[in-house]
Amino acid sequence: MINLDQLRPLVPLKNMTMHAIDDTTLAGNVRKVAGGMGIEIQPDMEVERNPNQWTDHFPFLRSDVPAMNFMFGFGLGAEAERRYREWCQVRYHRPQDDLSQALDLGAVRDMNRFFYRMVEGVAQADARPAFATGSGAEVRR
Repeated sequence: MINLDQLRPLVPLKNMTMHAIDDTTLAGNVRKVAGGMGIEIQPDMEVERNPNQWTDHFPFLRSDVPAMNFMFGFGLGAEAERRYREWCQVRYHRPQDDLSQALDLGAVRDMNRFFYRMVEGVAQADARPAFATGSGAEVRR
């Protein structure tokens, strides 16, 4: 299960957060595709909020289905973090979260390219996605 519901193309696509990054074999393909595009894949930068458990992919993990979720990432203290936090405070689940907000169209393009390459890699792989050995995913489920 590949969840894309938390994408916010507010800034150029330089890095992405992948929830459950160490839990499944999906991360290998993700890192390969992202690396070829110059995109850094990082673990959750907001562990105190525990977004892994409130995104739409989590019930799949709990049901033994390898799953992942992406968000545009940011480095701590970077402009991307400031924009993300502002968006969460002003727009997230508010009337201002509409089509009038500024989007980085280059980031939209890059995300679509990443997504199609990543999904193709999963579909063409010799093995089906699985839980990573020793991931501890069984504890989180």
